[in-house]
Amino acid sequence: MANEQDILSFCDITGASVEVANQFLEIADGNVQTAVTLFLENGGAPVNTSAHDTATSSREPEHVEINEDQVLADEELARRLQESQEVRAPIAPKRDILAGDAGLFDPSIAWSSSSRERNGISRPSIFNQGDSTTGSIVNVFDITEDDDHSPRSVSPSETPNSSSHSKARRLADLFRPPFDIMFRGSFEQARETAKENDKWIMVNIQNPSEFSCQVLNRDLWSDGFVKDIIRQWFIFLQFGHESPDGRRYCTYYSLRRYPHIAIIDSRTGERVKVWEKSLSPTDFVMEVTEFLEGCAAAEEKATMKRPKLAKETKVI
Repeated sequence: MANEQDILSFCDITGASVEVANQFLEIADGNVQTAVTLFLENGGAPVNTSAHDTATSSREPEHVEINEDQVLADEELARRLQESQEVRAPIAPKRDILAGDAGLFDPSIAWSSSSRERNGISRPSIFNQGDSTTGSIVNVFDITEDDDHSPRSVSPSETPNSSSHSKARRLADLFRPPFDIMFRGSFEQARETAKENDKWIMVNIQNPSEFSCQVLNRDLWSDGFVKDIIRQWFIFLQFGHESPDGRRYCTYYSLRRYPHIAIIDSRTGERVKVWEKSLSPTDFVMEVTEFLEGCAAAEEKATMKRPKLAKETKVI
């Protein structure tokens, strides 16, 4: 039986029933991300019943009903699995006009296995759409579509199930990282920019397998007031925990649990504020405002002391 919290998370994301959630979570060994991916790749259909259920049904033939749609779906799945083990014919070359940087859309550059391993980037998915290191990425499900990144061309033979494809797009939009407020670059580049603009650094470390991290993208970073306060006072970084910058951060500053948000002093590199809990937009804005007011008061107090010391030195 899957963990109750994982079942609730699965149902919250997919809108599936508890029974379906339990089936996919058992297959995915309790990993919510893997379970959601399997659910979408299966077209949102429940998995086959177990052998035990089949045996029970065989003892009561009067209650057995043949679902022709499920049979066809099973045959289609079996056919795909069989074809995936065969050597496929070469894909015909195709030319098209791409918006933005060509390297971003070139699978040989962006999503070759060696490139992902070299840069510490895991397989793209709904919960792994990019970060400050990579920027917005085009993933293999072609689930993102916005004005900045047009989806790749898909031939009729590659067109996925329309229902699951639409659901994947909606989920991708729902859990999209906050690219509009995110600094694009490394931690050191962000620190230099923050010092030049007299701003703090805010860091969010994401673990794709932790649903609490995805909730930040869905509920916190998408909030208008949160975006405004970040734009005004912070250089915002979001790193995957397996990315090079994410690993360096975790090694240098240490990280106990997820979700993880921190404020770094760009002048000294000191971590001055940490949240390792879920935050509502209201709580976040209140706590950040308190932090900024406290820093302003301390700065004002220090400024008031300096002229007094200078005056006393002059009298002596």
